[in-house]
Amino acid sequence: MGNIIPIGKRGVVYMPKKVLKKYELSEGDYVEISETEKGILLKPKAVVDKEYAWFFKKTKKLSHRPATI
Repeated sequence: MGNIIPIGKRGVVYMPKKVLKKYELSEGDYVEISETEKGILLKPKAVVDKEYAWFFKKTKKLSHRPATI
C-alpha cells in the first residue's frame, strides 16, 4: 500500500520527501494529473519557453535517424 496523505486547503497535496527525491521534484515543478480506471496519475512535466522549443523539436527529430559513422 502507498502513503496516505491528507488534502490541504485549496486542494493542495503534499508529497512525501522520498517521493519528491526519487522523481527529482521540488517546489514550483509541474506535474500532469490524469484520471485513469484505477485512480489518479501524476506525471512529472517540464515546461519549455517557446523561445527554446525549436531546439527540443529539432533534437527529437534527429534522435530517430540512424547514426552515421
